[in-house]
Amino acid sequence: MKKSTNATIPLYIAVEFLSTETYESLWITLPVAKEYFNFWRDGIRINGYDTTVPGLSAYKLTDVPFAVVNHLAARLNMLNGEQTLKLTAIMSNYSTQFKTPEQIIDYTYNPDRYTLIPGISTHWEVGQYRISELDFSGLPSALIECFDETRFGHKIARQEDGWFTPLGYISTKDKWDKPARKRRVPASWDIKDKNGEDITGKWPDDDDLLLDDDLLLDDEMELDGDD
Repeated sequence: MKKSTNATIPLYIAVEFLSTETYESLWITLPVAKEYFNFWRDGIRINGYDTTVPGLSAYKLTDVPFAVVNHLAARLNMLNGEQTLKLTAIMSNYSTQFKTPEQIIDYTYNPDRYTLIPGISTHWEVGQYRISELDFSGLPSALIECFDETRFGHKIARQEDGWFTPLGYISTKDKWDKPARKRRVPASWDIKDKNGEDITGKWPDDDDLLLDDDLLLDDEMELDGDD
């Protein structure tokens, strides 16, 4: 009954560092150790992120302290294939999706709280799967045939807070809307700027995207107004 897959989806987070002096950029896959970062920490800024974590936008990461993003990347590297698939299933469904990086970090500490049954996409399949786990050795076959798999699947899904995702049926021992637990960033990944302040990314402002032609046009309009 249980369907399985050997496929895994590699999860990574990369950061683009931009030199504020030469404006040259460098992409680095996280996590990055303090020793490496010390070489870059003067005269650089975070220009953006790239990530393959479903449901986690690179834009959202720019508002998160770099130390937290670095910690998240380190925790993702610790997941095995099964745990990675469970997280991918969770993040691929809006109803179960974690809303903050802190929730994803919390997941990496407790992946066994979540169960993924790959390939199951209907309540009938959930009912069939759960019924197959029961011991009917003492019941007559006529009574066993009376089971309504779909209704039983609906009841089980409500009890274990289960949802369907592109990778299968995911359930949890916790509530999906539980508040994010803010875990302390280990010292090895806790990178701050030279003043000890949190580093965050910065997307270009609208003024940064102003073209030279637009500047020329504004100058011409001011000259026309003087006449």
